[in-house]
Amino acid sequence: LDQTVNGTRLNTLRLCLAHFGGNTTLGRDWSEQIIALMLEYPNVHADLSSSFGNKGFRRFFKNTIYENPAFEKIRERILFGTDWYMTLLDGVDYLDYCSKTKSFLDDLDTSLWFRFTEVNPFAFYRLDEQIERIAENIIAKRQPKDIKEILGPLSIEKIDGIRKDAAYIKVVKQIHKSIL
Repeated sequence: LDQTVNGTRLNTLRLCLAHFGGNTTLGRDWSEQIIALMLEYPNVHADLSSSFGNKGFRRFFKNTIYENPAFEKIRERILFGTDWYMTLLDGVDYLDYCSKTKSFLDDLDTSLWFRFTEVNPFAFYRLDEQIERIAENIIAKRQPKDIKEILGPLSIEKIDGIRKDAAYIKVVKQIHKSIL
């Protein structure tokens, strides 16, 4: 957001507002405010989390968010959030939740599932910028003696594999850009 605190600009703060504002069946409808924030601030994102397992919320998403004229401007900042543990608490099977969500999104626009589950999260988490650091952290966290005893030592081949996977993930960003 574009504010200054103690002389430091906060315009690089990145926010992802969970559940796109909440479960409307519980009276939590902040989606209009979230859309307004997303239109005003380029670093504000929202995700579709466990509430998307609810048929009523999916209908709400279609009627209130997807059909909103601003949707074309914000679609690049919507992420699929799993909240897998919340779906289980709601008695919704996780695989069923993902399948229904994909099917629902495909009925609206076949590009949305790919965008919300891969392209947008990749951009939000800046994986192209962070992946080497993440890979090196994985390698470093496997080095302490107590971890080696539990998971076994990392061989040179495994370390090379982690680094190759990181390089591959970094390249995926370019593929996403060319597809969309």
